Amino acid sequence: LGTYKKLQKSLPFDAALGEGLIYQRRESPRPAEEPLRRALALAGPAQRPRVLGVLALALVGLKQDREARLLAEEALGADPENAEAHLALSTLALRDNDLEAAEIHLKAGSSAGAGQTDGALSRLGLEHYRRGEFEKAAKKYEEALEANPRSPEAHAGLGAVYVRLGNLEWAEIHLKQSLDLRPGDGPTLFNLGVLQEKRNDPASAEAAYVQAVSVLGDDPP
Repeated sequence: LGTYKKLQKSLPFDAALGEGLIYQRRESPRPAEEPLRRALALAGPAQRPRVLGVLALALVGLKQDREARLLAEEALGADPENAEAHLALSTLALRDNDLEAAEIHLKAGSSAGAGQTDGALSRLGLEHYRRGEFEKAAKKYEEALEANPRSPEAHAGLGAVYVRLGNLEWAEIHLKQSLDLRPGDGPTLFNLGVLQEKRNDPASAEAAYVQAVSVLGDDPP
């Protein structure tokens, strides 16, 4: 980030956009917002669609959905292949429970080269999981792992799906991989307890539940 601070006087647009992109790639939308708004104010006509898409994605992370939608739609009006705008609209469609629109925008964003697609795919997987559509959920989590093999959300989600489908061997592999990447995650520990119950191993199940409760309290995921 120090490099971008030094560029603020000589190349203010590039410095602001670069700083915002660094925070966005770290999935830190709050600090990304200010430099991205600065970049938008400095952007020329050719640069504006890119900044609109990236800022829309940051605002989605901040739950500023109305403005995010407006910015993403403006970006796509200028550039129909704007990857970040498609990814922002995919997440917004998920919040509206419109899985079809979420899939359309996610595919468009992925083909255009959007980053963070593993997170969007995992969110789609979770929505299918909540609806009891376990085979569809598994497919989305698998696609997320293709995009990012080290995604703890995708490993945890796929492990939970396999628990429900009765594929306990693979469920354990993915749940433990998730815990290796994100130790002490309460919902993952809870699902590991469910798995051990299905294996008729009450001692291991209790141990996992105790760890889960220490993180989650008395409310299961």
